[in-house]
Amino acid sequence: MRSNWYKYLLAAIACYSALVWRISYHFGDGDQEEVLGQILYAQGNTGLSTDFLIASSGGEWSVRTAFVELMSLFSESLLPLAFFISHLLVYLAMFVLIIRIGDSFLSSNWNFFLPLVVVFAFYAHSPGANDLYSAHFISESLGLLFAVLALYIVVSKRYAWLPLILIVCTLFHPLVGIQALVLVIAYWMFSDSHSLRSRSSVLALVNSVIGVGVLTGLFMLKSGGEGVHSYFDLMFRFRNPHHYLPSQFPLMDMVLMVAMFLLTAWMFKRHKGIVAWLGVTLVGMAIYWLGVEVFEAELIAKTQWFKSSIWIRLWFGIALVSFMNKIRVELLDRWTTLSLIVVTLLACGALWMQPGNFSYTNSTDPDLVQIGHDFRKEMGSKEHLVIQPIHITGFQFASHAPLFVSFKSILHYPKFMDKWYDRLTLVYGDFDVQASGFHQFFQANHYYHKLDVTRLDNLRGNGITHILATKELNKQGMDLILQRGTYFIYYIQ
Repeated sequence: MRSNWYKYLLAAIACYSALVWRISYHFGDGDQEEVLGQILYAQGNTGLSTDFLIASSGGEWSVRTAFVELMSLFSESLLPLAFFISHLLVYLAMFVLIIRIGDSFLSSNWNFFLPLVVVFAFYAHSPGANDLYSAHFISESLGLLFAVLALYIVVSKRYAWLPLILIVCTLFHPLVGIQALVLVIAYWMFSDSHSLRSRSSVLALVNSVIGVGVLTGLFMLKSGGEGVHSYFDLMFRFRNPHHYLPSQFPLMDMVLMVAMFLLTAWMFKRHKGIVAWLGVTLVGMAIYWLGVEVFEAELIAKTQWFKSSIWIRLWFGIALVSFMNKIRVELLDRWTTLSLIVVTLLACGALWMQPGNFSYTNSTDPDLVQIGHDFRKEMGSKEHLVIQPIHITGFQFASHAPLFVSFKSILHYPKFMDKWYDRLTLVYGDFDVQASGFHQFFQANHYYHKLDVTRLDNLRGNGITHILATKELNKQGMDLILQRGTYFIYYIQ
């Protein structure tokens, strides 16, 4: 690797640039709403203590705590830079590891294009809206990096490091950690079973199972409890059907996954480790489908097993490289470095020509960011509690405002989901919990903006002081304090 380090770097930069060009990079909104408020609170912003998500977590350890603690080491002014650099380094490292995993099976110049095949070409085509790349730097980004590292450790037969890698992976994302443990061990036991005759390998195996098992068990215990509403409906049908319900996955993604599975199984039919990995993945999906769609088993649904489909793409990419290597392409063999330079320049050039896909400081609407900053200055140290249109996610980081409720920011606990849904209905009206909440945004925002005196009294009685709106409201019982573009902030009298 030392003599070809620049090729690995070029390949990783090419894939990263291509992904940012196609998918973009975001900061300040989306999935980060679940962590940025907690990071600000951990840094001493006590005004966020009344935020529903932060108050509900109660300072206890959750699935996002490791990520929050890590990123809260950076001051608020450095957070945008820290998130971007972390995003860049994590994915460059991941792409290099993918190439190195390919090198473990076949020494081929085609391996340098593995990240482009595995991550870029088939992005957003894994069942369950799962992928190796995310436009946001989130806890799952780190979890997936360590999962890829765990696979590299096993294919390289450096088993002593496996427990540490898997435990760190689980700390950042329990679901990724437990799935990586099951799949990596299946690969190890069938591809290199004789290694388990040594005490060190057995110790590594046992420590991996115990470490990941204990952590996952603790997270599962914390996500227990009872609620008034159906947790299955709220969590899996209403809030996250795109991740959890196979019946809601796009048919094309399922067809593509099956095709990749069959082609990979055929190409690697003599490799016991890969066949075991694919077999465990398939059996897990069958059990998951039956348990979730037929029996509505919450414990099985929590495993989100279809997330494991992203690894089928990795094995398919390696199988494709093996096939391409059989086709003699002298130009590629002779001009690998030049090919990588050209691809990298094209990807970087495309990104430079379309800068809108990269927002370093905040990817949210500039007017929303500005009104958030103005609101933060207006409030100062005054106590306040805000509601916002259901689709908005970028206001909190800009304003440092505690939110009464957010559709995006949740804890996966029954008691939290119960209270969360009650707050949603108070602000946005009734929902059909048997259907995706994302598909009900229009009606929710319509209800949200049709305020009357009775509803204002109800909001006031629940401690809400300010309303962010995307259109001008009836001012009866409210004062307009800020306006920026199509955004308005009202104070409830």
